[in-house]
Amino acid sequence: RLKIQFPTKLADPFNYRHLTGEVLLTFLLVGLAAPSRFIKAAVVVTTIVSLTLIENRGGLLSTAIILGLFTSNKMIQRMGYKRVLIALLASGVIVFVCWPIVYRLLDYFFLLEHGARGLGTGVTSRVPVWINTWQEIQRVPWTGVGFWVSPYPYGEVSPGTQVHNAFLRLWVENGSALFVFITGVLLTAAIQIERKGLHWHRMALLSILAYYFFIPRHLTLNPLSILLYLTIMQA
Repeated sequence: RLKIQFPTKLADPFNYRHLTGEVLLTFLLVGLAAPSRFIKAAVVVTTIVSLTLIENRGGLLSTAIILGLFTSNKMIQRMGYKRVLIALLASGVIVFVCWPIVYRLLDYFFLLEHGARGLGTGVTSRVPVWINTWQEIQRVPWTGVGFWVSPYPYGEVSPGTQVHNAFLRLWVENGSALFVFITGVLLTAAIQIERKGLHWHRMALLSILAYYFFIPRHLTLNPLSILLYLTIMQA
């Protein structure tokens, strides 16, 4: 299996994987807004190959959401809802019949059987950390433990810097008030997007939130968060 390994001597090699994933997803969303079909195809292929090489599974999941929404919208415009529904049901039957082949394909991209990062590890040990973070949220629900606290006074490391989930990180570090506010902003944006029928904005919002569900980002600026804020403002 071909892959690109970031230098382990870097201060935080995993952060480079996250940052590269954010740049590629931004590249994909911007590229799909181009009028040229050739540009769209080139952007899609480049993004999928690059994310696969750096083994960025969150980025691949977000790419799948983007392409699923993009394709379904085109199909609905050309075929109508009933034919699209029939096509989806037929696809579901094919996936069920060919499940061993489909699973091997998914395993290639998402490392489902990987010894250190597969499903048996709790999604790269994320689930145990999420549980510990939830316990920390219950301990200090209103104020949080503080943004990027070092040294952490209540244990070896701050859960906020370790939990690979932007929403849990926001909650555990900054408390329930900010978490509820941000959740309200996102829900309002999602409702406005659906009311206005903003298809590209729907792709951007859902794919970015899906990506942030698996990485330790905050409200700080990065390529993808800037795109998220622009999407919310335009909604």
